[in-house]
Amino acid sequence: MRIYNEQLGKTREDLHTTKTQRIKERLMASDEFGEVFVEVNKILWIEREDRKTFIHTIEDKYRLKENISEIEAKLNPDRFVRINRSSIINLECLLNYSFWENDKYIVRLKDSDKEFVMSRERLQKIKHLLLEPVEV
Repeated sequence: MRIYNEQLGKTREDLHTTKTQRIKERLMASDEFGEVFVEVNKILWIEREDRKTFIHTIEDKYRLKENISEIEAKLNPDRFVRINRSSIINLECLLNYSFWENDKYIVRLKDSDKEFVMSRERLQKIKHLLLEPVEV
């Protein structure tokens, strides 16, 4: 039993290490002047528009080469949440939400006039992330 518990602990450590290794601090994007590195902590939201993926920051908008699913895999899932098929938001930028219609909600971001529509299921995921206890 002791050996099993040791192996289980090691497996958990390996999974945590693998998860944290794939989380990026910067993403490669492009603007009108060329390739740029965008700090992940400056991202307000990421959105798919006209078959192109864009990062939105307070200062500017940058184009990504990857699709939204590939970007989602690179970001910290405790900080960035996909709220619909074409949008990922930074939870630190979440201002509020309100009921809209047919089990849909409107989500608003700080420092932006942008609003997003999302389902009740995705709202439950956000509530869970924001209300779960912090491990010390």
